[in-house]
Amino acid sequence: MSFPYKIKNMAFKQITSRQNHFIKYMLSLKEKKVRDREKTCLIEGEKILSDLADKQYPFRFFFTTEKALSQSPDKAEKIAKRSAYNFITSEQIMKVLSGADTPAGFIAAAETPYMRSIEYEIDRKGFFLCCDTIQDPGNLGTIFRTAAAFNISGIILYGNNADPFGPKTIRASSGQTLLIPILYAEDRKQLLTLQTDTGISLYASSSHNGISIENFAFPQPSCIILGNEGKGISENTLSIAKGVVKIPTTGQTESLNVSSAAAIAAWEWYKQSQSANKA
Repeated sequence: MSFPYKIKNMAFKQITSRQNHFIKYMLSLKEKKVRDREKTCLIEGEKILSDLADKQYPFRFFFTTEKALSQSPDKAEKIAKRSAYNFITSEQIMKVLSGADTPAGFIAAAETPYMRSIEYEIDRKGFFLCCDTIQDPGNLGTIFRTAAAFNISGIILYGNNADPFGPKTIRASSGQTLLIPILYAEDRKQLLTLQTDTGISLYASSSHNGISIENFAFPQPSCIILGNEGKGISENTLSIAKGVVKIPTTGQTESLNVSSAAAIAAWEWYKQSQSANKA
């Protein structure tokens, strides 16, 4: 393969050294403090990158290998068109960039979207999920993926949540953390502002108390709060909520996984919104 390699006029520069400054920059993005400073994250996977390219999401850098390029030239071209710089590197360097035993062969760096404050103009008829210190990246990412599936208006991050732009979270969300509006509540005061100034009604979720979600009439706009995997919803957050919505279980477990609870809440809201639209 000769370089610069081109696919329909899309040029790929070859990088063979791990000491290359682009490689070093990509590796630095594995640290949260660097991602926060640079407002840039890593995205890995042919399907995630291809889907983001379909939605016109821009990439700063795109890396692939000869093998991956030869196996999926059309997807590589689509992703490359959305990238400012495109590179081909070795399987060994790709493995270092990825950290996986069997890298996907497609990895990119992209700017992270702006995390909106509570003053952000919200969907006055929408539905939101509030994550109160969801610390597992897989759980947080799955909540974002659920939000996309049911056209939820946005995710509110309150407390010490996992990084929405960390590699594990992005992978679990199938890239949706980059597409769904994120509202950030820094403290209790801002979360209270959400309810008093924007009109969003906050309701805490529970496995044993409150109105059964099957009988709950979702206000417009409304939000279900999801608690930490081990400790649940904090007392500070409970004191703000207008009420408690129960997601009951009938089996031997005390409660559902938080991402499963999010899916049930989103489904119940979606059913009601569809019924209202047909009325």
